[in-house]
Amino acid sequence: MSSRPVSASRRILLVVLLGAMLMGGCLPTGAVSAPTAGSKPAATLSAERSSERNRRDARAEVYLSGLQLPSALAFAPDGRLFLVEVNAGRVRVGKDGILQPQPVATFPVQQGSESGLLGLTLDPNFGANRHVYVYYSEADPARPSHGLRNRVVRFVERDGGASDFTPILDDLPINEGGGMDAHQGGALGFGPDGKLYVTIGDTGRPELAQDPTSLAGKVLRVNPDGSVPLDNPFPGSPVYALGVRNLWGFAVHPKTGGVYLSENGNKAHDKVLLLRPGANYGWPVVETVEGHSPFTSAVWDSGDSADSRNGMTGLMIYDGSMFPEHQGTLFFCAFRTGKLKWLALAGAGLEYADDQGRLDTECRLGLTQGPDGAMYASTIDKVLRLAR
Repeated sequence: MSSRPVSASRRILLVVLLGAMLMGGCLPTGAVSAPTAGSKPAATLSAERSSERNRRDARAEVYLSGLQLPSALAFAPDGRLFLVEVNAGRVRVGKDGILQPQPVATFPVQQGSESGLLGLTLDPNFGANRHVYVYYSEADPARPSHGLRNRVVRFVERDGGASDFTPILDDLPINEGGGMDAHQGGALGFGPDGKLYVTIGDTGRPELAQDPTSLAGKVLRVNPDGSVPLDNPFPGSPVYALGVRNLWGFAVHPKTGGVYLSENGNKAHDKVLLLRPGANYGWPVVETVEGHSPFTSAVWDSGDSADSRNGMTGLMIYDGSMFPEHQGTLFFCAFRTGKLKWLALAGAGLEYADDQGRLDTECRLGLTQGPDGAMYASTIDKVLRLAR
């Protein structure tokens, strides 16, 4: 493995920074399908059930080490794994268990809890255009802990280096202080419609999530060049959905094309959301949506019990052959506990969960499926390969 290990003191610092970030719950073809009538309310499953999915665990091995808060894992068509180091502001690449010694790119990121290089995704046509998209909290050069703005920037990657940096979305809302409850958001991903989806947290100002004049507390949908699609639900606006607090995970269902997002609740009620055009998920008016409501309900809600605070981060839907019992299963990382949890999706539109459990391995930040059918999960300083 390349690069030297993270020191014990540095490891503790990283845990404290991201712990502050998450332990309190901080942190289709064409457009995504419209809401359907009669959807089952969000499932709040009180216990991890014993099932075939739970009985067959994964074997974990270190794939990449010597990293600092690795997140936003994404495999390229050539088998390389791209990721970000959140507080260091670095884009890194590894392949076959070897970390490229030099970063692909380094960004001037705001230092502090819930800030940094937060998101990365590869263009669906990456094999031809080599486009990489990142979301980061840009630092004030005079005061690194002070943020100037959140940004989405695209660059071209060739031979492990970066060039042609192009701002796609600039001057996005930011929590300038970057302390606890900064809620910068930062998840990025392409939908099956070829549009780029971007999550922006409420930036520590909950009221902005319901403010139609602000992009904070919203999910944005834009063309790859940052322009607004003509079929967005609010004409002329990049806003696709609103009423969110601090979305961290993004996943597209490989069969339905539905876009799923992981939402961190306030003191409880972490959620998985199914993205709908024009949806309002209720924050901060309501913490959870129940019964007849003008707000859109979640796929799954962790509830308000003592163990309901997950600190949800990475998200994926598995469709490989290595774990056949998990075909179509939604997985997410729980930073607070380090668990890799799963939800069995159900309903005609896979709009609720009817079973849940966990695999016996650590997962704190990033999560993705590899081309070999294995799952790849990141801790605070390494990437693990989960296989059989």
